[in-house]
Amino acid sequence: MIDFDGAVAEVSESTTTYLSDQSTHIQARLRALDHGGALQRPLFGGEAFHRQLQSDVLRFIFKKENGFSITRDVMGNELRPSSSVLKRRQGPDGRMYEFEYLLTEIKAPGKPWQAWRDDLHCVCRSCGNESKNVYALLQIGLEMEFYKHDDGVFSQLGSRMNLIHDAVDITNWCTYIINHPLPAN
Repeated sequence: MIDFDGAVAEVSESTTTYLSDQSTHIQARLRALDHGGALQRPLFGGEAFHRQLQSDVLRFIFKKENGFSITRDVMGNELRPSSSVLKRRQGPDGRMYEFEYLLTEIKAPGKPWQAWRDDLHCVCRSCGNESKNVYALLQIGLEMEFYKHDDGVFSQLGSRMNLIHDAVDITNWCTYIINHPLPAN
């Protein structure tokens, strides 16, 4: 069990993760990075490679058939996330609409984590949800951290995790986030 300030994600070694799914490109992408236990720089582009890898992982967990979609920011606006997980929901008027469920940032190593966290907090404060409540994910290289922006409070969920070595924990935190939606309005 992973616990942080009342947020609990069940840890199960039998969890199906993005590493155990043979039908995705994720394992092949990760093998390009991990050669004999030593991480290698990908030959086909650093940040673009990590963005595609993250999109593949998010699509594996946040499934379209459950009302989720993944978008990537192509404008490069500092107050927009690298990508967003959107969720479709029926409004009180009976119409369907999408809201931002999880905002993600992918950054290159070199700047301190706290500086990137501060940037991500600004992105969360400017999200499109009426309530400004949203989950967030910061990824630097293969390391990632989850956050919650709820009623103006920005807090980390769990600890820093490695995309290769902590696949069960990452999958369990994503499941927790799916099962505990924040109010969008």
